[in-house]
Amino acid sequence: MSRANAEESFRKEKLTKLRFYVQDMVGGESPTVWKVAQSNLTDILPSAFGLVSVLDNLVTSGPKLDSGEMGRIQGIIGLSDFHEKALVMLVNLVFTQGRYNGSTLSILGRNSLDAELREVPIVGGTGAFRMARGYAITSTYAVDEAHTHGVIQYDVTLKLGSLYYITMEKFSTIMLILVSFLACTPMSRAIAEEGLGKEKLTRLRFYVQDMVGDESPTVWKVAQSNITGILPSAFGLVSVLDNLVTSGPEMESVEVGRIQGIIGLSDFHEKALVMLVNLVFTKGEYNGSTLSILGRNSLDADVREAPIVGGTGNGTWLCYYEHSCSR
Repeated sequence: MSRANAEESFRKEKLTKLRFYVQDMVGGESPTVWKVAQSNLTDILPSAFGLVSVLDNLVTSGPKLDSGEMGRIQGIIGLSDFHEKALVMLVNLVFTQGRYNGSTLSILGRNSLDAELREVPIVGGTGAFRMARGYAITSTYAVDEAHTHGVIQYDVTLKLGSLYYITMEKFSTIMLILVSFLACTPMSRAIAEEGLGKEKLTRLRFYVQDMVGDESPTVWKVAQSNITGILPSAFGLVSVLDNLVTSGPEMESVEVGRIQGIIGLSDFHEKALVMLVNLVFTKGEYNGSTLSILGRNSLDADVREAPIVGGTGNGTWLCYYEHSCSR
């Protein structure tokens, strides 16, 4: 479906179901899950509270390691329960083969590792899964005797809705962001809570001043893995950022807001970020409103797309996606 057609007539939602298997290599000769940080309690509590890891797990069509590759699950996970082993998951499934090649699904949720069946939300997607919403039921299919290789079965149910996007183009350290999203016209908060107002398509363009060095950096490293300094992809590097957002590419352009959040390099082979960031508007008609972005950003690609998964204020009822470009 062309972008022009998508903008004029939103496609009818449809239900899609997928099954795949995640090869979770937490040890052995070739681990795909690497610790990047921990708390002072991690080694004391049975729940390993505070352990944070970055992963790049193989996803296969069948439970065997030599089954056909479907993609990779990449992102950041953390054990965040004092009393049981329960993960907070910030991960993206990137499809690398087949009909969905290049598309992604974004997962943000809680995963209680001791439960037989676990449910996690799918909050967005890109490519074939733009505007996807749904859930995954996960279960442990098998674990080897050494407990270094687990096979996790994922049964995914998705609703695919209309098409909306953000585009990012990189000029030196400046990121151009083009945003298109579907928002409900806010009649009043009380009415909005009972039933969404009329939807409308909104487009925004702004520039992110990405200061990764020099005298006043706005991106700061907070953790890394043991192989971050070895791999060209800098896998495992986790940073926190608070970047200025402007109306034009020049640093002295009018301030629009700030992009703030956590990013992590989570691909063994290329520089690709998992992003959990918020754009907070500090000036203009959207002052005080926010947009939330969760997705994968392949830094070497000319055009990148990431889902916007929510918003507040004028962005309370939002559905959209993002594109980004590098030159």
